[in-house]
Amino acid sequence: MPSLRIPGVWALAACVSVNLATLPEVSAANEPGNNDEATDRSYFYKEVDKEDLEKMIKKSDKDIVCILYGTTCSHCQELHPQQEKAAKKILEETNEVAFARLDTFRFRYLGSHLHKTLPDWTGANVMSEAEKEGSAAPRMWIFRVKEKHMEQIPHEVMGWDKKVGWKKVREWVRANINNGEGYDWKAAKKGKGGGKADEL
Repeated sequence: MPSLRIPGVWALAACVSVNLATLPEVSAANEPGNNDEATDRSYFYKEVDKEDLEKMIKKSDKDIVCILYGTTCSHCQELHPQQEKAAKKILEETNEVAFARLDTFRFRYLGSHLHKTLPDWTGANVMSEAEKEGSAAPRMWIFRVKEKHMEQIPHEVMGWDKKVGWKKVREWVRANINNGEGYDWKAAKKGKGGGKADEL
């Protein structure tokens, strides 16, 4: 019996074969939604990765407020405008605090990283537990440089109210930086003190 020949089959197979080496590497950075175009940019929070934040903490002489967010996290996007406004208002009053934010969808296990690289700091274990539970974002943390202690800012003051949420963030920071002594925002309001946004 003559063999069955299907014209063009082998040519078609050759056309559809793919050289896997030419495919782009898939990573969190180029997954849909995980890029700068999908992220609301910040004018007051320095965008950092784990190593950047570690260096910032080690070099800083002021407390650091850091947002842990995710590019595709709807709650993070909801909080963003209020957190931006809070940082703007605070920086108009004082230069005694720095601001940063880290995308936990791209840079995971921050708590474990800081626990290893900042062994003389306390609080990293709490962050690690939140990460294990899958609740790393949205979160706000304060890094108390003088005390060498990292602490989660209360969930209810992160800026949930779409009209005045920024006030709760500002009030908490006003009262809790500098070892819990806060800063003299009243003097800044009268034009006798305060600061401006640092170039981070």
